[in-house]
Amino acid sequence: MKDQVVIVTGSGQGIGEATALRFSSEGASVVVVDIQEASGNETVQEIQHQGGKACFVRVDVSNPSDVRNMVEQAVAAFGKIDVLVNVAGVQGMVADIVELPEDEWYHVLNVNLTSVYLCSKYCIPYMLEQGGGSIVNIASMQSFFNMPGSSAYAAAKGGIVSLTRSMALDFAPQNIRINAVAPGYIDTPLLRGFAEATGDMEGAIQQWCSRIPIRRLQQPAEVAEVILFLASSRASAVTGVTYPVDGGILTAQPFMGD
Repeated sequence: MKDQVVIVTGSGQGIGEATALRFSSEGASVVVVDIQEASGNETVQEIQHQGGKACFVRVDVSNPSDVRNMVEQAVAAFGKIDVLVNVAGVQGMVADIVELPEDEWYHVLNVNLTSVYLCSKYCIPYMLEQGGGSIVNIASMQSFFNMPGSSAYAAAKGGIVSLTRSMALDFAPQNIRINAVAPGYIDTPLLRGFAEATGDMEGAIQQWCSRIPIRRLQQPAEVAEVILFLASSRASAVTGVTYPVDGGILTAQPFMGD
């Protein structure tokens, strides 16, 4: 990835932060994108502390003008775009569709799914100009099976898998590869926040781990490693696929029980 320019959305924490740091460690210049300015700047500072190159752009990834401006700033800063990693997302409230407010439905779909469309829409023209590129989208284990009260999130993440395949077919002849990663239970501040909300954080985590064949949470760096592979020339013949990084959950799903 030396001398490559990589945009990572949602890179203020969790999977996005780990991905930004991993690409930087391979010599890439990183555009750190997040709606939270403080955490985004912290990621940039960490990259620069390690000797890497990075800049921060505050963006609402569901806003077309924000995304368009972000892409223009990325090109102004580093001259090109080689890789786009669409990590930004929200879980949203837990509710069935009768109880789910309409504005919450649109918020979850816009941040998780529409953002992938927008960021890809404005990055791909630059990739076409330079003869190719790579996009990696973040789906979810809920792209393939569902949990109660997560209709909006599951719809958005399922949509990412289909959108990934469709875009991959559209742009494969132009040497733009588009893939996705489907994380499972990843040890992030967001996941621990969900666990804490149950009133028994450690108990919730233990319960989740009991459902994972490898019996532990996955780390953001483990997801970042797969993202790096898919974006790199090592995966030059891979496009349109979704890689699970879930400790075996999808493999075991029919037998997971409660």
